[in-house]
Amino acid sequence: MLSMRRLPVAGHLPYFLRDKLAFLDRCATINEPVIALDLGGPTLLLREPDDIRFALEEHPQLFHKSPRLMDERGQRLSGRGVLTSAGDRHRRLRDALAPLFTRPAISDFVPEMIETAQLVTNAWTDSERNIADDIPFITKCIIGRIVFDADYLNGDRDLADAFLRRKRYLQYRFDYPFFWSEWLPIGAQRRYRVAARFIERDLNRRLANSTPDRACLLNRLREASLNDAEILDEAITLAITGYETLGDALIWALLLLTQHAESRARVRQEARRFFESGDPSADGLPALPYTSLVLLEALRLYPPTWLFIRMALEGVQLPSGYRMRAGDKIYLSPWVVHRDPRFYEEPLTFRPERFRPQAVANRPKLAYFPFGAGSRLCIGHHLAKMEGALLLAFLEHNYDFTLKSSFPEPVGRMTLRPKGAVRMRVERR
Repeated sequence: MLSMRRLPVAGHLPYFLRDKLAFLDRCATINEPVIALDLGGPTLLLREPDDIRFALEEHPQLFHKSPRLMDERGQRLSGRGVLTSAGDRHRRLRDALAPLFTRPAISDFVPEMIETAQLVTNAWTDSERNIADDIPFITKCIIGRIVFDADYLNGDRDLADAFLRRKRYLQYRFDYPFFWSEWLPIGAQRRYRVAARFIERDLNRRLANSTPDRACLLNRLREASLNDAEILDEAITLAITGYETLGDALIWALLLLTQHAESRARVRQEARRFFESGDPSADGLPALPYTSLVLLEALRLYPPTWLFIRMALEGVQLPSGYRMRAGDKIYLSPWVVHRDPRFYEEPLTFRPERFRPQAVANRPKLAYFPFGAGSRLCIGHHLAKMEGALLLAFLEHNYDFTLKSSFPEPVGRMTLRPKGAVRMRVERR
């Protein structure tokens, strides 16, 4: 097994922090199944789908999420819900939540998704816009509506702002490689605590005043055998994770369509049939098969969750033959695996057809894992794929998008974001 050159004391950490994606690209040139790194401790980048499947699907009990997320401090920041729980508690919460996120259950929200997208974009004028802000705002308004029945465009702007401050603080901590006291009197932490208190008060009020006729996930969470504290944790997690990754995926999908006229024409043809059917609903979503392939290919090339981190709880041998030690940190990177030429011919080329059933059947299962896998598979993955195809069709049906700058570079932050603004000329069709 080969190792990249380490710097004294700092190891590989300066290279990684300078440009995370470029660092991973360098690692991917090493022809080894496991790349040994020093990123604040022993770290192993796994490149073989069988090794990734071993960790995520076959033996998840041997691997925990990063302590930064799972320890007491991490749970104070991210809640004590299914995202940060482990063992029996994780299984109980996931079993309680799973029925709320089946395809039939989330299909109920399709009218609200379309209506909210229309309300947000009604304010757009034919102009040059920064879609790096505009598109996530659509998904943010949708998740606010379907989770708490909140209207971020009008009466609930304070709640939207509080969630934005909370997200910025989590990003701030994600960007910083070392822990610091969460009680240091710095502005970012004061703003975070004010926002967290506001969110807790607001959601507790909504819980107290909720009635069965309000069609939102907050009500459904009450029916899932969760106590109020657990409902609050899950609702807060959904409010952040339920929009940012999908918003980023849609930015990349729209950018890719500006570069591929034939694919754009096919998406628009499907969208026209769907929205001009007279009653667009979840029942009509199978009429968007190519649009769904475009979204899946965008998630391959630009996976919003570009890195999953796990910690080995005990020594174990991977299918590739590498022997891990207890305490080793492992990196599982869709950015690396999704661009591996062993699994994808001309991997940097945009080809939605890669996700037709026959092509998928000919690849290792964990050569594609934008939502994770196994017991930690994103519980909202059906929601993300359904809403993503629906919004991509909606946007291409109603607007022309013309990129006014060069194709942006991706940046690996909490999610995979375009570097800087994404300026597009947006005109109503």
